[in-house]
Amino acid sequence: MMQKEQEQRQNGVSSFYDENQKTVLVVEDDRTHRNLMEEILKECAFEVDAAENGAVALAKLEAGLTFDLILMDWDMPEMNGLEATRLIRAREVQQGLRHTPVIAFTSNRNHGDREQCLAAGMDAYLPKDVWLPKWRSVLIDNLQGLVAGDFNVSDFSMPKAEPLNEPGKSFNLDAFDLQTLEQSAALLKEEFPIAIEEYLEDASAYIRDIREGLENGDPEKAARGSHPLKSNSKSFGLTAVSEIAEAINTNTRKGDLESTKTLLPRLEEAFKRAEKKLRETIEYAGY
Repeated sequence: MMQKEQEQRQNGVSSFYDENQKTVLVVEDDRTHRNLMEEILKECAFEVDAAENGAVALAKLEAGLTFDLILMDWDMPEMNGLEATRLIRAREVQQGLRHTPVIAFTSNRNHGDREQCLAAGMDAYLPKDVWLPKWRSVLIDNLQGLVAGDFNVSDFSMPKAEPLNEPGKSFNLDAFDLQTLEQSAALLKEEFPIAIEEYLEDASAYIRDIREGLENGDPEKAARGSHPLKSNSKSFGLTAVSEIAEAINTNTRKGDLESTKTLLPRLEEAFKRAEKKLRETIEYAGY
């Protein structure tokens, strides 16, 4: 135990969790984010369970599973995080159950998002960017307070969100953050190449959704594809893909398909270059 505590101090991880292991439910439909979140939480000695949407999370609770903390994504298929949290709170009241802390995390950064999360019954709000490995120490500090029940959402210490990209801006299609990729690789260890393959598979599907949404005049489908793509690409340092996906998401949320159509070829080219970079990284590292 002493050796483990020493390693945790050296890595910037408190030994808080060693004294009484806590169980966390991660509710997230995107595999890339779910994998990174699970690894970060396991580093903190959390026991981790996962659900791909709100309906699955509720089914786990109805089956009698209990959790010390629930991390809830907002935008998910079948049942989103807001609806799931409302049902969780109603269930607690109806059955006289203890209050389980629920933290919202989302790549949405619109005015009023935090207030909507709190109104639905969530205890705190974190932007998805905080799950990047570089914000690990900030995340750990906040989770400790939440699990202990000693927190104030107004005092949450979070990184400042980067400004949203203007839809008409020019993009560097080779923009890439090597440090973030290396941090994710160090976190995922031997699972890194698997996570990369899953990202590439999911990203291809998201881009296909964007393309089909634009071709069929369906801005909502294009928005659904660009929403996870902008955040999970950032997790591997794929700056160009993330920025263009964010611009597409901004446009499609406004129903502006014409401006978005000019961005699709740039997104596809940026993704092509990103895939090449990722495969070269895996090969060079000798996985």
